[in-house]
Amino acid sequence: MASTITTVIVFLPIVFVHGIAGELFKEQAWTVAFSLLSSLLVALMLIPMLSSKFLKFKGEIIAEEIRYPMYWKILEKVLNNKKFVIIGTLLLLIITIM
Repeated sequence: MASTITTVIVFLPIVFVHGIAGELFKEQAWTVAFSLLSSLLVALMLIPMLSSKFLKFKGEIIAEEIRYPMYWKILEKVLNNKKFVIIGTLLLLIITIM
């Protein structure tokens, strides 16, 4: 969602450009914005609905902990140390801004 909205926000100001550049790129900006928003709408609403209708699971359900044990260990550590994660994220943000 974030990348789609970011791209739409970047392309929409081109619609308001005057002159030759505005005439050349106005339709392209509308096309990109419309196609990305349509794609986002389909990805969020239509695909999950269709997959729930047509894809029926047959077989044994394998627990996620068994398939990805390292991921679940890291996730558990992160969730148990929320203060350190927030402080680390803020430090990385400050370093990035500098």
